[in-house]
Formats: sequence, structure tokens, C-alpha cells
Amino acid sequence: MNHLKFAFWLLFLTVLGLSQSLAQNSAPCNESFLKIIGAPDKSEAAYGVYDSKDGNLYMTTSTGDYDSITFMKMDLHGNIFWSRSRNYYFNVSDPSEKPSDLIVDNQGRIVCIGTLGDDRRGIMFKYDPIAQTQIWSSTLILSTHSHGLIQDTIDGNYTTYARQREPYSVFWPATHASIVKIINNSGAFVLLPLGSGIRYQSDSTISDHIRSMVLHNGVYYGCGAMPVENTSNARMRPVVFRMNLDYDVEWSWMGAIGIDSVQHIYSEDLFIENDEIIAVHTGDDGSANTDRSYVFLQKFSLDGQSIWLKKFDLGSEFPDALAKEVISVPDGFMIYGHRRGGSGLFFIKTDKSGNVLWARNLDTGGSFL
Repeated sequence: MNHLKFAFWLLFLTVLGLSQSLAQNSAPCNESFLKIIGAPDKSEAAYGVYDSKDGNLYMTTSTGDYDSITFMKMDLHGNIFWSRSRNYYFNVSDPSEKPSDLIVDNQGRIVCIGTLGDDRRGIMFKYDPIAQTQIWSSTLILSTHSHGLIQDTIDGNYTTYARQREPYSVFWPATHASIVKIINNSGAFVLLPLGSGIRYQSDSTISDHIRSMVLHNGVYYGCGAMPVENTSNARMRPVVFRMNLDYDVEWSWMGAIGIDSVQHIYSEDLFIENDEIIAVHTGDDGSANTDRSYVFLQKFSLDGQSIWLKKFDLGSEFPDALAKEVISVPDGFMIYGHRRGGSGLFFIKTDKSGNVLWARNLDTGGSFL
């Protein structure tokens, strides 16, 4: 995120695309609304928009020069009903506090996770939006960069997937992909490091990640990136995997090309549709060049068999596109992300077979998704 002083912004589009950069055809794109929210003399950012389960929206933000996690409720037109902030100040030398994910649980309570300070301690809190009170908060004692949050369907507890630093240090040591189980009524947690079931090698000299997880028919599906050697991250492989409710890995898929070839790819997001997995990856499958990125869209069966894989090279308009999320729309899929270095946002629309219909750049002057 650009660290110049600016107000965070919230963008809603019926069909995304504000620039004239496009691929293949010129489908119409109309803006629903654009709102600027925040203090002009502070560095603030919006991180996520979520279904409030009552016809409205929740949005998570970092406000006040990133020193507060703020969440707010708004209607579908962007009108704010209320806003609440939380300050934990775990690290006084770096008080930045950033939300990672939010869910509305089966009791209608808000559960939010985030990251505190440069040492990436994890924070999680539960909030009652009716009583307007915080129920509990929990600081993860290990250095953990949280990515997402799921509520278990059987016991009502929460599972968060994270990138854990090990051993604890502020100097960017190696990291492990980890699962953290959070107890519903207390916020107590159990850290469950993932082992060799989804890793090519189990040494701890380079980092591995879980980027996204979903719960489908009582089974977890996830994606991320894992290393294949301990010399650099230039051989990171995209990984898609399935785990049971005891967090035992049932299968994993790693990489679209051979283990011995040089590539640098991360799997960033996935979802389940019609009992098939749709996953988006980003990176370079032909070299260890971390400055050149392609976008890959892939479909799997629920038993981990690849159905098809699409590689998008959209030319000079998208030379460094880092895909971050993929969603389903009635007539296809929408991929969105940002350009490396935060020089703008992009959106790619495909049909249900993964063929590109159009793509757009949105030059925001330095923004990340």
C-alpha cells in the first residue's frame, strides 16, 4: 500500500472496468457508485467487504495511520449505519493494525482476524453487532500472519489459516503454513502446523503459504504455495489440497509443470462450484523471474484431478499482474488483483470454460487488493 497520506476508498461496480484497456471485446461496463471514506490527513485503507446476512454489508478497514482495526456496517448504496474501531497496541514500536478476514457466524456475531505490527502477531476478536459489545479478543502468541477464517459446521469453532514465522523473530525468518483452531466461546486457540502432507520438502529454510480455504460438504479445500528446494523461493509451486475436519491431508496437487523446472507461482484463491474446484494462480511458469507475472485459471474435480488449466498472457497492458481473488458470476468467472508494486488494479472476465471475454486496468495511482 502506498504510504503517502490518503483516504481509503471504496469502489462498487456492477460490471468492473473504468479504463479503456481491454482484451478481445468491449463489453459494456457501468459504475454503480464510487465513495471516498476516511480522513484526508491519515494513511488509511479498506481491506474487505462482506455480506452481513441481513441484506447489508460489513467493511473492514485500517484507520488512523493504520493504528486501528475498524469495521463498519453499510447498506448496498454505501451509506454507513455505524462504525467501530479496535486498538490493541501490541507492538508500541509499530502500532499498525490490519484486518485480514471477517465472517458472520451461525449466531449472527462478527468474528474478525488481523495482524498487529511488523512482527505480524495475529489478533482475533468476536463482536455482537446487536448488543454493540465485544465478546472476547485473542492475541496469537506466535508470530502469525493470518489470511482467512472459517466456522466449523459441527462444533461451531473457528479455523483460521495462517503463515506462521518459526522461530519467532521480527527479522523475516522462514515461515510455515499453519492452521489455528479458535474455540467459539472463549477465543482460546490451538496451533496446528501442517507437515509433509502438502509440502515437497519439510525443511524450514524458506516460506510456504496457505492463501485460501473453504469448507465444502464437511471437508476443507485450500490452496497456496510450497517450496521444492531450500536455496531460494524461485521454485515455489502452486498447491491445491483437501483436508478432513481433523486437518489430515487427503490429497494435494503441486504445480502445473515438472518439479525440476524453474518457476515461481503462487495459488491465490479458490472456491467450489457444481462440485468442482475453481482456483487462480499467479506467477511465471517459465523462469524464476519475480518481476513478470501471468495469470492462471484452473478447474479441478473434488478428488484433485485437473480438468483444465488456462494461462492468460494479456500482453503489455498486463505485464506484472498479480491475481488475488476469483469469484463466480452467472455467465463466467471474474479474476481481480493488482499490478506488482501497487501501480493499479486489474479485472479479468472469463466464460465458464475459462476463456477470456475482457480485461481491464484501473489506474488508481498506487493501490492493492
